[in-house]
Amino acid sequence: MHVAFCLGQCPGVLEVECELVIEKTLNQWTIFQDMNLAARSFLMPSGMKNMWGRLSATDRRRRQNRRSGVSGAAVECLENRSLLSAVVVELTASQDNTIYNVHTADQANGQGQFIVTGGSQGTAAARRGLVAFDVDSAEIPDGSTILDVVLTMNLVYSTGGAATIGVHQVLKNWGEGFSDASGNEIEGTTAGAMDATWLFSRYDGIAWANSGGDFGGVSASVSARTLGAYEWSGDGLVDDVQGWLDNPFSNFGWLVKSSELAGNIKSFSSRNSANVALQPKLEITYEEPFVPAIVEGRKWHDKNANGLRESAATLGLNLQFPGDSSRYNSYGGKEYWYQSATNKRWYFLTPDGNLTQWSGKAKSLTGKVVDRLDSQVWYSPETLLGSTDKSAEPWMNGFVFQMVDASGKVVDAVASRDIDRNGDGVIQEESERGWYQFIDVKPGNYTVREVVPDGWVQSASFTSPGAAEAYRLDTSLGLTLSGTDREDFGGLDERWLKGTSGWYYITPVGDFYRWNGKAVTDKALLSGTWIAAPGISYYRDISLLHAAKNPVLTVSAGQVLSRVDFGNYRPVTIFGTNRLSDIPAWIRNSPRFVKTLVENKPDPTYVWEVLVIDTKTADAGTVNYGGQDPYGSDSVWSRKTGRPTGYGTPKVKASSLKLNLSALDQGAYRIVDVLFSEFRMV
Repeated sequence: MHVAFCLGQCPGVLEVECELVIEKTLNQWTIFQDMNLAARSFLMPSGMKNMWGRLSATDRRRRQNRRSGVSGAAVECLENRSLLSAVVVELTASQDNTIYNVHTADQANGQGQFIVTGGSQGTAAARRGLVAFDVDSAEIPDGSTILDVVLTMNLVYSTGGAATIGVHQVLKNWGEGFSDASGNEIEGTTAGAMDATWLFSRYDGIAWANSGGDFGGVSASVSARTLGAYEWSGDGLVDDVQGWLDNPFSNFGWLVKSSELAGNIKSFSSRNSANVALQPKLEITYEEPFVPAIVEGRKWHDKNANGLRESAATLGLNLQFPGDSSRYNSYGGKEYWYQSATNKRWYFLTPDGNLTQWSGKAKSLTGKVVDRLDSQVWYSPETLLGSTDKSAEPWMNGFVFQMVDASGKVVDAVASRDIDRNGDGVIQEESERGWYQFIDVKPGNYTVREVVPDGWVQSASFTSPGAAEAYRLDTSLGLTLSGTDREDFGGLDERWLKGTSGWYYITPVGDFYRWNGKAVTDKALLSGTWIAAPGISYYRDISLLHAAKNPVLTVSAGQVLSRVDFGNYRPVTIFGTNRLSDIPAWIRNSPRFVKTLVENKPDPTYVWEVLVIDTKTADAGTVNYGGQDPYGSDSVWSRKTGRPTGYGTPKVKASSLKLNLSALDQGAYRIVDVLFSEFRMV
């Protein structure tokens, strides 16, 4: 069979729908995508095995009035995802009875072993069954959507050939008394108090409006002849049970009616059967309700690769530390203070990332929030200091983001774009550009990741690829900043963090070590156990380690998770050949570099690469030119965008580029990464 799944590609986002082929092999079902992906097998719940074979689009439809706030298109998308999240419950009958069309007296069979249907035979002109199930007792959550219903009854007595047996929704409450017919129960017995009969829904006080019972059209039917189990299913039963779920007071069960041919009798086991396996059963498959969540964020050009966006509004204030002092925590809110060189007003930055124009009220952290920044900026308050060299970092459209569930499956993909959030028909670049948005998100754990285009690199942050490792290090080691980072304590320009079981340091190249506790002297250099390599960005901003954020988003029903933002920069690759002694020690001493040396022995000459950004250029990384090796050798450096295609660098005229790679920051240039994987022999 084929079932259409949208796999999270909801209408209005990326309208991609793929088809899954589901093949049954014994008790397993295997799903194959039509995109040549690997098959996935899983065991189906017993109640769903039959459902797959008979489920129609109508059976699975969503009811818009039960999905408040969800568009019709989103409902269709959710429909396609519903089958694998379905819940199956099974009920036994709560009451049943048989009513007999007799002239002599009212007859019933409330406690009998059988539910009898059929036409004229003996004293009765016809027989009809009644059966009900307490759907409310299944504790199906309010607002759930019924996907499938199967009524199963076992035929244990049959005469007169095949007969069509239909079930009809009963429209009035009826009763099951203490009547109990004898023998094969084809003939009824005198009705007891509250029994349903041909004339009364509850004998003998409440009459049917119509003799033989008050019921609607046929909800489902089967053709029955031979003994055994029969199943009724389909749209009608789904509608009936959905109605009972939504309005429990309307649940009066079904009337079981045959074609009522003379001499044709069909008897089914009742709920009083001594054989429990033969008793009537109702299987209900449903999907629990949920209020869709939204996960959204923005994409910006992080020109200086610091992972923190600098807005035009904040840059326009030209903020400065008054008297070169941040006046940290002056009012007890762990705030940093600035004064605007533009309007002379005071502003403060709080740990939540809010930049607030101070109200002027003494000892009070009150005022108007002028910018809502990433809370990470609080760990680097100097980022907000104004400068004539700085320019606003724009929001960007057209970058693709994926939502990944806890199993690693991509459940949705969207692109950043303009969203008219205030509905005025005009896109405001600062507030409405560069948004991506996942809608109709089910509760669960997710990560959002970017499909990074060629030529771009994602800035280090809690959304970047290294965030999961940083969070693991922080939580497992209990990292904290103990007063200061104690930079260069060991003579390697390293920065320090304290853990629950010792001290740790990170080197300028981004290698992270556990200190061995040995004193550092002229003869005994700083040493420790290498743990991980977060990278240069984590050396620049060690708050990414000691205040790491969990990149896994826990999404609750109805929640809106906003500002899961991503920054990208465009680096320039510099590569060249050098003697080992010419390569700066901060690179040469990295275990990752040492590993490449071992692999490439014994040749003493190496190609090596670094990524830099030009902080003076509005669109960093787009200029191509050559530069003389900063160490004065005959080797020529090539500066270019993207990945070098080879290492046979032609001789080019040396430019004015002067980059002393022994340090990280070189005026207009900043080293953002070292590509150890590209160290190779020439």
